[in-house]
Amino acid sequence: MRDQREQIRVSAGFEGPQISGQGRTRDISTSGARIEEINGRPPIGTPLVLRLLMFPNQHALTVGANVVRQTESGGFAVEFDALDDRTRGLLHLTLASHPTT
Repeated sequence: MRDQREQIRVSAGFEGPQISGQGRTRDISTSGARIEEINGRPPIGTPLVLRLLMFPNQHALTVGANVVRQTESGGFAVEFDALDDRTRGLLHLTLASHPTT
């Protein structure tokens, strides 16, 4: 069963082999995210490190992910790597308290 996605737009930096860029999430869940408004588009299967700035003036949440599809709008979707309990809990709490757009 897929985790519920929330339409939350936050800054998302990404780095992977021979690519790095910046974008914004279109939606996000505890299992993955869709990134749009990007400068650079990694191919499907690319492992990435994402830095999600969930709230202004806070530390970014850093997670490992893999690109699972590309979107028609020029973005891409990722599935997060296995998250430890602390990171998953922090992401869940952040999503619950973040205003949706």
